[in-house]
Amino acid sequence: MPKAVTMIPATIPKLQPIAAPNGKRRRVAAYARVSTDFEEQLTSFETQISYYTDYIRSHEEWDFVKVYSDEGITGTSIKLRAGFQQMVSDALEGRIDLIITKSISRFARNTVDSLTMIRKLKDNDVEVYFEKENIWTFDSKGELIITIMSSIAQEEARSISENITWGWRSRFADGRFPITNTLGYRYRDGENVIIEDEAKIVRYIFSAYASGDNTGTIARYLSKIGAKTIRGNTNWSKSSVRKILCNEKYTGNATLQKTYTVDFLTKKRAVNNGEVPKYYVEDSHPAIISKDMFDYVQSLVHNGRRNQKTPLLNLVICGVCGERYVTIRTHNNTRYEKVYLKCPNRTAKKCLTPHLSIPELEAIVVKALNSIAPDAEKLAIAVRDIVETVYDQSALKASLSEKEAELLDLGNQIDTVVKQMPRHIADHEEHVRLYNRLLVKADKVKKDIDATRDSIDRMGQTRGRLLLYAGQLEKMPAVITEYSDKMALLTIQQMTVYSKDRIEVTFKDGRTVTVGL
Repeated sequence: MPKAVTMIPATIPKLQPIAAPNGKRRRVAAYARVSTDFEEQLTSFETQISYYTDYIRSHEEWDFVKVYSDEGITGTSIKLRAGFQQMVSDALEGRIDLIITKSISRFARNTVDSLTMIRKLKDNDVEVYFEKENIWTFDSKGELIITIMSSIAQEEARSISENITWGWRSRFADGRFPITNTLGYRYRDGENVIIEDEAKIVRYIFSAYASGDNTGTIARYLSKIGAKTIRGNTNWSKSSVRKILCNEKYTGNATLQKTYTVDFLTKKRAVNNGEVPKYYVEDSHPAIISKDMFDYVQSLVHNGRRNQKTPLLNLVICGVCGERYVTIRTHNNTRYEKVYLKCPNRTAKKCLTPHLSIPELEAIVVKALNSIAPDAEKLAIAVRDIVETVYDQSALKASLSEKEAELLDLGNQIDTVVKQMPRHIADHEEHVRLYNRLLVKADKVKKDIDATRDSIDRMGQTRGRLLLYAGQLEKMPAVITEYSDKMALLTIQQMTVYSKDRIEVTFKDGRTVTVGL
């Protein structure tokens, strides 16, 4: 069965609105090179020198410096070209403002040399003009030179570039990729397979976190029992647990190209916030946990720190002032130590809502759950019906696909305008207006896409929360005799305290019951 692959297009324009060049006189030099290996070149060495001398002198706003040249020297490395080295030295010493050359390949066929030298010259306010490609390195169009050079590099060393850049992106687009350095999976014989002993650890982490444990508690437990990380050690940290909790690959789906190479030369990588396409591959490999569990856990992860010692704390609200209850302790570190929850405004006498001990709150939870236990199975069916009707994401996902296609089309239009941009300012005003209009429109579509994605994420988190609630209802016994943190956190949304005789317990589906001590 073919895999469903959705491309999330690049959303950040590579270019910015174009500014007109200043009117300052420029000191201009040219560079010419030919190799005796190419006997039938259209332009001879002497003709190039004559052409550039006349070309530069014909511009009144330019001051001719010199035509630097190398004859019969390979372009593979700039180290062998004395004329090129002298030109660069003069430019860096401030004698040249602009260098003109026939083409990128005349400047240097070695990609690394070209990019390194272009950047060094640009950092020293020296522009280069490639006549054949019509690229000015100070012009907005010159921003494309990195992409051009990357393409050249792929042709020069195809086997390397396919493995590093082109090859990976081709695999991403086809939904083919190995899962590496991920607990629970190995890539074997071209397939991602589950390692069951490790998958049990992953399932425990998600279940424990959904049940109220925080990352520190989970990490300490895993270290205590000797569970091994992906690196084979038994020293778990909060960050290693959190990394697992936030890895969508455990759902059987994958977002690819989360990072990208910022600098073609240094290979520096950065988080992909829309600079290059991402690929979301559905059902790409076996799942270890459900998508609903993952979405629910994400809502917990992104809602901030969880209280491990008093898991009910985040559920209790004052019915008078609306403040969340806080923890107080008496007789700390003694055998008489007790933990209470109270309204933070109680001491200021703004509220008279009562203090509640942990055992009292647990008793309230048991009473509330017993009030719905007889109808738990019917409630579970109703909740699942609500999820499939009210929280259906198909319309939002269809809208997102349309907006992403529109953004991709706008990006193509922008690229076309840039390629057709005239060099002379007198000729490009209409192109600039069109270019800037397209940028504004693309920015609006980008914001619409971000808003739609946020809506899909929020709806997915709610779906996950309600489906876990339904699952808990289905497992609920006819009579509950003992309190459970897991049952409380998976079923109860909020406890609003008015008095000890009136505490409103709101469940995950919005149902409310009133109980008292």
